Amino acid sequence: MEGKINIDDALGKVHRILLANNALSITLYINIQMFAIALDNVQELRRCQDGIKNMQEQINELKQRIDCITDVSPTVTKSIKGAGKLLFQKNEGRLYLC
Repeated sequence: MEGKINIDDALGKVHRILLANNALSITLYINIQMFAIALDNVQELRRCQDGIKNMQEQINELKQRIDCITDVSPTVTKSIKGAGKLLFQKNEGRLYLC
């Protein structure tokens, strides 16, 4: 299909077909409804993909923060205590939440 879509012409044809009140009008009506649902789903999918991208960026940032925290010295590890319970435990050069 080349050129611009003639919306006025298309709407006139759609109007004429829908008013025919026959099998073609019912089929066209159902197709219009399904295309509208598909368009909504595509837009929702894009929103979800954007949300996933944002969450992945947050996860990556948190991983960097955790790596920074877990690369501290054993002296710092021993001094991190709260309410008499060790909050972090050193294991193979890394800190882990207990």
